[in-house]
Order: sequence, then C-alpha cells, then structure tokens
Amino acid sequence: RVGHLNLQDRDGDLGRFVDWILDEQPDVFVVLEATRWSDDLYGDAVPGYTITRVPDRSFSDVVVLTRLPAEVSAPEVPGLPRTSAVIRTRIGDQPVRLLALHTVRPTSPRSYERRGLALEAAAEWVRDGTEPAIVFGDLNATPWNAPFKTLIDDADLRDSLTGHGVQPTWPTSVPLAAIPIDHLLMTKELTADRKSTRLNSSHT
Repeated sequence: RVGHLNLQDRDGDLGRFVDWILDEQPDVFVVLEATRWSDDLYGDAVPGYTITRVPDRSFSDVVVLTRLPAEVSAPEVPGLPRTSAVIRTRIGDQPVRLLALHTVRPTSPRSYERRGLALEAAAEWVRDGTEPAIVFGDLNATPWNAPFKTLIDDADLRDSLTGHGVQPTWPTSVPLAAIPIDHLLMTKELTADRKSTRLNSSHT
C-alpha cells in the first residue's frame, strides 16, 4: 500500500499521523513539504519504518517512510522537480519503482509550462525502466487536464481513480469546492483495489 500527504509547510498533528501510519501500515508513505516536521520525523519516530529525508535546498523536505527494504533517492531525470523522490523496493520477488512527484502550481504561464515539463519528465522516467512503476503525489492537475492525460497516454499508465469515482483531494478545508489534484498512477502490471482520502491534511 502506498500513500502521501502534503503539509504545505504548515504545522500538523504529528502524533495523530504516527498513529494513523501504525494503524494502516502502508508499505510506502511520503510526506511532501514536510519542513515543519523535519526536526521530529526521523530515526525511530515511527516504529517499524525506515525514515529517509530528501532535502531540497530551494523548497522543503520530502520525507519517505518505508516498511519494506527500499532505496530512496532524489530524481535524476532532467525536468523532474527536486521536490520529489524515487523509491525502489520489491513486492515479493518483483522489483517496483515509485516516483513521489510534486509539481509546481500552474498559477502563471511560466508555472503552467513547468508543470507540463515535469509531467513529461515523469512519463520519460516510467518509459526508461522495465520494472512495474507507480507515479503518485501532488500533481497539481485534475484528471481532465491535457498534460495529465498526456502523461497517462505517453507512459501507458492506469489511473487508480478508474472504477472508484471522482475523489476530490484539495482543498480539504472547503470540501464542496475540492478538486482531485493528488493522484496515484501505475503501469498495467499493477492494480488498485482501494483508494482512501481519510487522512486529513492540506491535501489527502
């Protein structure tokens, strides 16, 4: 099981988060914009999990929690945001690659272009490997957005929302106005049997 939340560099209830992780037992969980938790979410803060930080000098930390043996690194494909992380692990005997992706908000023509380039780079990252792959995180794009559709088509990905209906993720503070901009996409070898947005944060 895989999940993420985006703190947006705000304070959060770390104790509640740890309790949720221990109850749900995800195999991989990523916290984006985790600067406020950087001093506390490390070492053995979550029993049974290895915690790895991917520092980004220009923005904020990405914190990766893994229950399985895993290799965590910053992305190396040109165009991928530094506010992202690559996780390599195994499910049984099968190697699996995961890209925790956090794109810029498309609030201007320049940032719209940067987000599109990041999604193109994510498709390239998927195509460059032979193992099953997962792309997940705060993509700052709805399922109806053209660059998002291009990512799915170019990398031949499956959307975890398929068969589960539209599940808005942001802003959680205004549920009636929320839109789905946080996603989990996977190559065709993988399937999603459940998607949950039960952990409250700026994004779920």
